[in-house]
Amino acid sequence: MEGWVNLQGIAEVDGTPTGGILWNPRSSVGGTSSFLLGYTSEGIVRGEFNSRSQPGGIRHLLTEFTLPMNTWTHLAYVKDSMDVKLYINGEQVVRLIESGITSRGMPISLTALTVAQNIYGFFDDFRFSDEALAPNELGYFKPFTPIPPKSTVLIVH
Repeated sequence: MEGWVNLQGIAEVDGTPTGGILWNPRSSVGGTSSFLLGYTSEGIVRGEFNSRSQPGGIRHLLTEFTLPMNTWTHLAYVKDSMDVKLYINGEQVVRLIESGITSRGMPISLTALTVAQNIYGFFDDFRFSDEALAPNELGYFKPFTPIPPKSTVLIVH
């Protein structure tokens, strides 16, 4: 999974900043996994990986990267049979070694997808891939044209 994110603000509850979910696809089919990518109340990127086919429950992928405000940032979550990696702007920032995390040869079957929970901002070029991409195959290394700023349109009859 990968995409571009432009954080415009952090949600608050009763005046206190909260964390948010950028994306979280889940499946309950065939023991496949859940991948959460979000940020803390301070804007620090974090991930969670839950392999339902392996013991141990949720594993946390913690970074020290703070999402900048009003700036496009590329985030990629890559899982293969040996590990889970988190890339920010094309650079690997976290690697979770989980030998044998894909014990079943089944495709991911989405039963739920949470996108942009408690977030103010924009997403662009969000995509899933059916195989683990190499770092040079990530969208960060492809041409990117961000969403144009809002403009006023004049309609004349």
